[in-house]
Amino acid sequence: MEPYSLWKTIYLSEFKIFMSGIVDVLIRDCLIATINSGVIDHGFIAINDDRILDFGRIENCRYHGETIIEAKGMVAMPGLINLHTHSPMTLLRGVAEDLPLDRWLREVIWPIEANLKPEDVYWGAKLACIEMLKSGVTCFNDMYFYMDMVAKAVEETGIRAVLSHGIIGVGKPDGGLKDLEEGLKFALENRGRGNGRVLTALGPHAEYTVQPELLARIAEYSGKYGLPVHFHYAESKELLEDTWRRTGENPLKKYDEINLLNDRLTLVHCIYLELEDIDLLAKRKVSIAYNPVSNAKLAQGIARVREMIRHGINVGIGTDGPASNNTLDLLRDLRFASIIQKAKYLDPTALSSLEILKMATINGAKALGINNDIGDIEKGKKADIILLDLKSPYLHPVHNIYSTIVYSACGLNVDTVIVDGKVLVKNGKCIHLDEEEIMKKADEKALDLIKRSM
Repeated sequence: MEPYSLWKTIYLSEFKIFMSGIVDVLIRDCLIATINSGVIDHGFIAINDDRILDFGRIENCRYHGETIIEAKGMVAMPGLINLHTHSPMTLLRGVAEDLPLDRWLREVIWPIEANLKPEDVYWGAKLACIEMLKSGVTCFNDMYFYMDMVAKAVEETGIRAVLSHGIIGVGKPDGGLKDLEEGLKFALENRGRGNGRVLTALGPHAEYTVQPELLARIAEYSGKYGLPVHFHYAESKELLEDTWRRTGENPLKKYDEINLLNDRLTLVHCIYLELEDIDLLAKRKVSIAYNPVSNAKLAQGIARVREMIRHGINVGIGTDGPASNNTLDLLRDLRFASIIQKAKYLDPTALSSLEILKMATINGAKALGINNDIGDIEKGKKADIILLDLKSPYLHPVHNIYSTIVYSACGLNVDTVIVDGKVLVKNGKCIHLDEEEIMKKADEKALDLIKRSM
């Protein structure tokens, strides 16, 4: 929504509420942990339609709610943004353990994925959506196949997502042009679905599967249609070196020549960057999705996040797919995301808890180009809010709420999830979805897929 239209809508909404005092949802008596405006004790949040109308200390609350959430003993914070995953890979959780990346992909994952059917992707994605919602993720950046099925799952579950069809050029007679056209068609036909909760992007797979000629076309389409680009880069030292040998130069320099490097691009992993690479990406305003658990589990290495941030790169956090993590509990991953950086640099100040929370919220929104709408608790922003129940022994005492969230909390502490102003999770349960049926269907699809692949 354009800024003028947004504030006009808010003004009219506020006038109506001024006359009646009634809002759609009122959260009362919670601790509020914002990203850019500090902490508010004994707070309230007033939600009308799909946006945050007001928030502050409860003694200043002049609202009544159609729905009232009594949140004493809870902390309200912006919903988490999973900046990189492959949601349908819930079906492959646990099937390829303890293998190096190249073998993991070529010997197990890709052969199984060759047998995927659209309904497999639908149920795998739907399982992922409820897993993410229940663990506090309100938006995710996804790349896979049969993405119309993922869009359907997103629509039905109420979560927010940026979706891209995976584009591969290597080994294809047309160099991946058909894949690109399919990805572009999906992106243009599906963005805006689900009352605007479904956004789309272009998804070239990785530097070792997509040639510069195809990436040049992708860069052109991204600029022409205003589409973000979601692209794996430098996850594996060996595969990156192979790309160097093929291209005869630093791939990032080539990508810069074809205008791929800009603020619409999110590079995923980026473990093997030199300082000159980091400097170039910072100058071009490229965002990076840091995936610490997956990178460690596949023994690929640890990204140089401290240098990235010091150079001014916008860094968000992803779980990667559930086949390599093995969960989509981003809240649980935050602790590891911080601690592994401290170990890498032998420096306990390497990443603070607030920096980590920024990466999991407003930085993710900025990478996706939607930070005007989501990523913090702020008047006028979309009401994508989660409540964590602090009534667990390992969450007490609370000396610093940001460190409590990052170092002690996990998805099991999520009590309430609101997306687009709608309550989707209450008391830790999806209130509009049959969780048991979704898990049962996903189990059936997963077993059938493995049988077909043997």
